[in-house]
Amino acid sequence: MGHQSSAASPYIDSMMQKTDNYDEEIASDKVKIFEDESTVDVTDEQKITASSKRAENFDSWFEGGNTDKLLENADEKGPILDFAVVGYSKCILPLVANLAEVAAMPVSDTCTPPHQTVYYAYKNWPTLYGENKPLKGTSCGVYMASGQTSILKEWSKHLPRTKLIIGITHPMTWFKAFWDHLSKTGYIEEMTDNSDPIDHLKRTHKMDSVKTIKSLDFCDEKYDDLRSMIMSTSYDLGVWLQTHFLSAAMDKSRPDVRVSNPTQFSRAVEYYKSDPCGILVRAENGTFVVQPK
Repeated sequence: MGHQSSAASPYIDSMMQKTDNYDEEIASDKVKIFEDESTVDVTDEQKITASSKRAENFDSWFEGGNTDKLLENADEKGPILDFAVVGYSKCILPLVANLAEVAAMPVSDTCTPPHQTVYYAYKNWPTLYGENKPLKGTSCGVYMASGQTSILKEWSKHLPRTKLIIGITHPMTWFKAFWDHLSKTGYIEEMTDNSDPIDHLKRTHKMDSVKTIKSLDFCDEKYDDLRSMIMSTSYDLGVWLQTHFLSAAMDKSRPDVRVSNPTQFSRAVEYYKSDPCGILVRAENGTFVVQPK
């Protein structure tokens, strides 16, 4: 039996808004995640002063003063870049916008090697984005993508004290946002009624002219199988984040993993266990099926 999607579309929009709100609440705690107990009571003015003094050591971070060759473990005496947002595409915009309020950095991605990023952060970006900001950071949403791990190894080699931040969102809402982005930028041709979105994505290419393509309603019953496949992964991801990642973040012996607001984080990823369209439910065998009426 078919189902109606007229009420489902507002539902997925509402779900996306709730998830975005949680992301923004977590992101709004933007300075605290870079502080330890010894710096909590430091004033903003003192932080800015400390950041300025840090810049005085700029030349010492490079081999022979050559800004193309960053020293191994260059931040041994203290962080050079406080953070780097390294993934994922379409999940990090609210976070990066908030971080740009306290760090001189562009909101758009800057995907450059560590030595070049350090140069930008200290020599270019303060003039462009504000000299009186206490933090130094950058963002490149594709660093976590397949084939980009070699760049992250360079960060570990030269700037091991930089905190790496990964943005996440409900896999289904990510897929919709990713699809809409490719549609608007001219990488996806108009689909026929019987086309499969996954197969269609495999044939993406940059077209000569960009035309507006209507956003697909992934809550339509013809996409139930697609959502079922994505929801199986989404559910497993939610469980892993709550039981393993969050446990590590709350473990005081693991200072390398931080979540600024564990309660909000857990509430946010709880949504990953539910179909954003409110149509599919998880069966006893772990698959997602249309909810019985």
